[in-house]
Amino acid sequence: MANTSVSRRSFIKGALALPIALAAAVSVPDAQDALAATKPAKVKIASWSAKKRTITLKWRAVSGAAGYQSELYTDKKRSWKQSSADFQNTNVTFEQLSPSTFYCVRVRAYRWVGGNCVYGAWSTLTFVHTKASVGNEKARIRYLKRYLGAETGKSDWYTIKSKAYSNRTFAVIGSDELDRSTWRYLCVTKSGAVYKANSKGKAIKRLCM
Repeated sequence: MANTSVSRRSFIKGALALPIALAAAVSVPDAQDALAATKPAKVKIASWSAKKRTITLKWRAVSGAAGYQSELYTDKKRSWKQSSADFQNTNVTFEQLSPSTFYCVRVRAYRWVGGNCVYGAWSTLTFVHTKASVGNEKARIRYLKRYLGAETGKSDWYTIKSKAYSNRTFAVIGSDELDRSTWRYLCVTKSGAVYKANSKGKAIKRLCM
């Protein structure tokens, strides 16, 4: 018969090693879960404004945040450019931008937890156009197509219908003339502000400055 006896010394050694092995097996996931639980809340954009070569973005403060990080990209380069430095203010101004250009901006909060920098989720993407006068109806339709190109990355857009008002132009634009699911109902003002509209041409929500 095989010898099944275990020495007292071996038993104690094994008992001491067990908690260490268990801790090693669960420490990494537990640490990751702990960091995930301390993520700052998602930043909510409060307002934005644009001039010929600058864009200013403001957002609501996030509880417990140590600071914020902001980024923007252009519809031409499609690469994110981080702001010059992280900051604690709830606003940022991007400078030396190109006039009459669509930009996309986003912000996220961060905090320090046990020496680790933990980032929250990025804010909803915000599209802003550096100021330009959009005078006639044809120019406004082209402007809307550029906006949709910047937002979606698609270059082919078709004008389904349009109507000019004294203070705005309403247009239905789609990537497929026959597929209504691709149609977008939009309004644009002379100053370049883009609005989501209903089927009757009434502006509902501002999408872009």
